[in-house]
Formats: sequence, structure tokens, C-alpha cells
Amino acid sequence: MTDLRAELRNGEGGGATRADPTLGSTTAHPFPLRRHTMALMPSGATNPLSSISQQAAFGIFKSSGSRDADVLFAQKETMISPYKNLKTLAMIAYVVGGLFTIMIFMAWFGIPCLIGAWFLSRFQAKQVANIEAAYAEYVASFAAEPKLV
Repeated sequence: MTDLRAELRNGEGGGATRADPTLGSTTAHPFPLRRHTMALMPSGATNPLSSISQQAAFGIFKSSGSRDADVLFAQKETMISPYKNLKTLAMIAYVVGGLFTIMIFMAWFGIPCLIGAWFLSRFQAKQVANIEAAYAEYVASFAAEPKLV
């Protein structure tokens, strides 16, 4: 392992160079400018177990500042993407819970797994419905506004 302080003193910190306004030259940035993200999370995604209301989703569409259908559709798909993973997780839990319940001696684990899968799929459907309703409301708000020429 190398000495990090010595690397930073010599300008070999592994970071990007940036212009120093006081010296008029470029110096090495002391810390690397890297982002570490989880492997299975879509870019820009948040916690999939956090709920989103229809008003919050409408505000996100409004903050995009666009009326272009492609931009809004991409925004909607970005908002829905974490919840698609929940749907897959609920299906896996249904299968595992069903198989464990069929085996009588594992029913003590299978039945709670089925109940949890049901709650998870209900939560996922509610969140996607909120986002879809906000998308429809935001797109409908364009038709209600008079067009200025």
C-alpha cells in the first residue's frame, strides 16, 4: 500500500486536474472525482421502498420544464424503473412462498412469504398507478391551456 499523503504532495492523487484561479495554473485535485453506485440500481434511482404521491410525481414532471412527449416519457420511465424491480421481487416471493407452502413442513415460512409478496405487489401497483396518473394529469394540463401565438 502506498502512502496517500506522499502521493497528494507530489500531485499523484489520482484525481482530476483543475484550474487554480489564484495561481493561474492547473493543480491536481486532492481527491478522486469518482462516484460509486450500487450495481443493480438504475441510474438516478432512489430507494424503491419509498412511496411517491401523485402530487409529488406531478411536481417532478413539472420540474422537468419540458412539454416534449419523449422527454416526459423518459422521465416517467425513470421514475417507474425502481418499482419494476419490486414487481420481479414479488413474483419471486410468490413462487418461493408457493413452493414452501406445498411442502408441508416449510409452510411456516411459505405463508408469511406469500403474505409479504402480496403486500409488496400491492405497494408496487399503487406507486406505478400514482406515477401514471400524474403523467396523464400533466399531459392533460397542456390541452387545457390556451395556445399563444
